[in-house]
Amino acid sequence: MVIGKIHERPYTGLDDPKIAIETILKERAGDIDVIMLEMTSCIEPPEYREAVEHLVIAGGKRARAVISLLSCEAVGGEPKFALPAAVSCEFMHTGSLVHDDLVDSNMTRRGRESVHMKWDLPTAVLTGDILLAMGTRAMLNILSHVATFTPDNFNVKMTSKNAFDNSLDILSMFTDAWIALCQGKETDTLLKKKKITSEEDVFKMMYQKTGVLYEISAKSGATAGNGSTEEVKGLGDYGKLMGLAFQIKDDILGLVADEAEFGKHVGADIREGKKTIMVVHALNNGGDKDAIFEALGNEDATPNQIISAIESIKKSGSIDYAKKMAVSLGERAKKSLDILSPSDARNNLLDLADYLVDKREW
Repeated sequence: MVIGKIHERPYTGLDDPKIAIETILKERAGDIDVIMLEMTSCIEPPEYREAVEHLVIAGGKRARAVISLLSCEAVGGEPKFALPAAVSCEFMHTGSLVHDDLVDSNMTRRGRESVHMKWDLPTAVLTGDILLAMGTRAMLNILSHVATFTPDNFNVKMTSKNAFDNSLDILSMFTDAWIALCQGKETDTLLKKKKITSEEDVFKMMYQKTGVLYEISAKSGATAGNGSTEEVKGLGDYGKLMGLAFQIKDDILGLVADEAEFGKHVGADIREGKKTIMVVHALNNGGDKDAIFEALGNEDATPNQIISAIESIKKSGSIDYAKKMAVSLGERAKKSLDILSPSDARNNLLDLADYLVDKREW
């Protein structure tokens, strides 16, 4: 039984989740940002600290961290006890972005120069590594103590055996997640070299690269909140499905979005050779293979070649196919929360699902 605050409104969904959820993300992410910068303030030399804090300061939605906090609250726990897990998740995610940009030769990230572009390759490698280490340190802070993290004061109390066991479980989750992230990135690289691949391979890669961190965010929060086995599983399923839905939506926007709003070059995934659900579906369902392969993975592809490849993907119905898939995954994610008792936190998780897969953006 969840001993939490009874919801103030029956869940009916929001006509426009954007404003409500972005307000929640901003409010919840404030503590995360302060704690992350407090932890990185000890890094020396100062020039290296600047590189480490480069993407931390750039921000991001912090959706994964907020999912961890909301998951803890949704099972009746105090969100502050999920802060170490939430901070770990953001450090790990940010470190993976630094390495992703290095591997993919991305020039920008979060509206800024990528770390390897602003500094150099060795600095980028070490920056990604230390961000991962910072994530581990955040979890270790509660292996011998329960951290009552607040933005201006790191007070601690002696932990109970239950909290200690929970901390070990959460640390194990994040270790497994990092292994999966590395495997997913390598799989992504290998799939780019294959001419034909399967949707199954793409889904496995998406889970390892994106879904697993959303899954662990939710599971770690529920574990920190002493959720039942069923609640932890339900929230883990929610995170996994949401991560997959979000990745598909992001890939769709990579082909159809307005560049100014999207913040990335439309068609960059084509030039990079990324095997998305849409590319694989188009190649297997009547897409113009010549047009697609002329641009796919071709760093020297002309704008017209990129456009022709995207048009072929559209005509094959692959974008509509991916949209339906993302919406279906989002609905399944929400269904996974049926295990939870009604609460404001559960409502917020449901609204967050609609926000992350907002169909009006495509």
